[in-house]
Amino acid sequence: MFALSRCGCAAVLSTTLLLAVCASPASPSTPTAMIDAGRVVRIELSEFAFSPPQLILQAGETVTLSLTNVGKLEHEFMAGTNAMAGMGYRSDWLAKAKAKGAEIGAAEHMGLSMCVPAGATAKLVLVVPSQNAQIEFGCFVEGHYEVGMRGVIVVAGAARQSAGPSDAPGSGSDAPTKRPHRTGWKRTSSRLLRVRFLS
Repeated sequence: MFALSRCGCAAVLSTTLLLAVCASPASPSTPTAMIDAGRVVRIELSEFAFSPPQLILQAGETVTLSLTNVGKLEHEFMAGTNAMAGMGYRSDWLAKAKAKGAEIGAAEHMGLSMCVPAGATAKLVLVVPSQNAQIEFGCFVEGHYEVGMRGVIVVAGAARQSAGPSDAPGSGSDAPTKRPHRTGWKRTSSRLLRVRFLS
C-alpha cells in the first residue's frame, strides 16, 4: 500500500516492515541542520495562518527563514506572484532568491517549497532579490491557501537612482540658502519615490 504525503514522500507498509522512501535525497528534517546565514526571521505555521503575516526584507540581504510548524497538520511555505490555487505560484520567488533547503514540490506544484511536518522546524537560506516588490507567501497543502493561509513579503531597499548634487532641482548657484531641504521617500500605489520636502 502506498500513501503520498504533501512533501512527496511515499510510505511503504507491509505486515512486518514500515519503510519510508522519499522521492528526493533531502528529507524535511535535513534543513534543520543547516547553519543560519545572515539575519534569522522566525515564522510560525499553524491552522491556517502564518505568524507574522508580513515580513519586511531588504533587497540583497542574506536571510534565514526559520519555519516552525506549531499546528497539528503538515504545512508548507511557497513564495511568488500569480497564485494558482492548489498549485503554487506562476512566478517562483524562492527560485529567484536561490533558496537553499527548498525542494521541488509535489507533482501538481509549480515551484520550490518547504514542507514542514507538525511539530518540526525547517530552514530556508536565501538572498533577497534586488527589486522592490510585494511578494505573497502561502501554504498550498490542499485547502489551506483557500482558507487564507498566506502572507506578504515586502522587499525594500533595492538600488535606487539618486540625483547627484548637480542634477537636483534647486542645486547650484540659484539654490536658496535659507531654506534647507530634507529628502525622503514617499510610497505611491505601486512605487517608492524619492521626494524633496521644503522645510
